[in-house]
Amino acid sequence: MGSDTTRLAREARSGDRPSFEELIHRCLPLVYGIAWDRTRNAHDAEDVAQEVFLEAQQSIKRLESPESFRGWLAGIASHRAIDCIRKRRPAQRLDTVPEPADPGGEMPDGQPMADEASGAIRGVIEALPPILRDVVKLRYQQELPYKQIAQALGISVSLVGERLFRAREVLEQRLGSLER
Repeated sequence: MGSDTTRLAREARSGDRPSFEELIHRCLPLVYGIAWDRTRNAHDAEDVAQEVFLEAQQSIKRLESPESFRGWLAGIASHRAIDCIRKRRPAQRLDTVPEPADPGGEMPDGQPMADEASGAIRGVIEALPPILRDVVKLRYQQELPYKQIAQALGISVSLVGERLFRAREVLEQRLGSLER
C-alpha cells in the first residue's frame, strides 16, 4: 500500500483530483482515528477530519516527500484535533482532559472488541499518558513507521523510539498486574 499511496500523493500534488479523492478514501480511517482518539467525540472527529482533508488539499503542493504522505496527514490531524479540544475547553490543559466513559463494545474504527483480554489491553493503552498513548496508537493501530510518527507529532525519530520503549515497559507492568 505504501508505494501506491506514494504514487497517489505524487499525482495529487500535481493537481490530479481523482488521486486526491482516492487518498481521502484510503486515509479516512487514519484521520478519523486520530481525531476521535483526541476528541472522544464522533461529531468533533468528523469535523476535524473534514478540516484535515481541506487543509491537505490546499497545501499538498507544498508536500516535499510524497513517501511520507500518511505521516504528514497524521500530523495535520493531530494538530487540528488539539485545536478542536482547545476551542471546546479553552481553560483546561490538554494533559488533564478527563478520559471519557467506554464507548461500548466497538472501537472508533468499527472493530468489535474480541474479548475481555482485548478490552483489558485497550483499557491499559487508553490509561497511558497522552505522549505515550499517541506513539503507541500511531505505531500499532495506524502502522506508521517511526519517521512518519516523528513527523506527525513534531518530535525526533529517536524520541519516538524512547516513547515506544517506555510505553511497552508501562504496558508490560500494568498488564502483568492484571494477571495476578
